[in-house]
Amino acid sequence: MAQTKEQIGNGGMLMSFPDLLMGPLYGYLFDRHGAYPIICATAGCCAFGCLIRGFALNVTHVYLGSGIIGLGASQLWTS
Repeated sequence: MAQTKEQIGNGGMLMSFPDLLMGPLYGYLFDRHGAYPIICATAGCCAFGCLIRGFALNVTHVYLGSGIIGLGASQLWTS
C-alpha cells in the first residue's frame, strides 16, 4: 500500500486534531474522577487505534486508526 506525502500528512493531522479538542474534556474528567479512569481510556484509545492501523488494508483504515489514536494517545502523557 503506497501512500503519498499528502496522505501521510493527513494521517498525522488526524492524530493531532482530536488531541486539541479532547484536552479540556480529559482535564475536566481528571479533576472529577482522578487519573486511573483517564489513563485507562487514553491507553485503550491508543491500543485500539494502533491495532486498526496495524491491520489497515487501505488509507481509510489508516485515517480511522489515526483518529482513534488522537482521541487519547497524547493525553496519556499528561495524565
